[in-house]
Amino acid sequence: MTGIELSSLRIRGSEFNGTNFHNSNMNHVSFVFCEFIDAKFNNSKFFQAFFHNVSFRNAEIIDGSFKQIIFIDHADFSNADLQGTSFDGIDMIGNIVFNCKNNQI
Repeated sequence: MTGIELSSLRIRGSEFNGTNFHNSNMNHVSFVFCEFIDAKFNNSKFFQAFFHNVSFRNAEIIDGSFKQIIFIDHADFSNADLQGTSFDGIDMIGNIVFNCKNNQI
């Protein structure tokens, strides 16, 4: 799935474990009950996205960006590598775990 462009899409109950999303752009996308465990998002961008009950455990999200994002109970970034990734305009409701590999946000 390298280099994909997703726009105005709703994804529910999907597992993307170990998937490579390098150089991807995701705009106006909703992810509900999804897993991204061990996924790779190098240089990927999320804009106006919605995440509800998702897991990014052990994911590599390097040099990416999350802008105007909503995280709703439960979002888990446990042991994720967020090196160089920016978070702007984030709304968080409920249990959000940002205990990532290289720091705690």
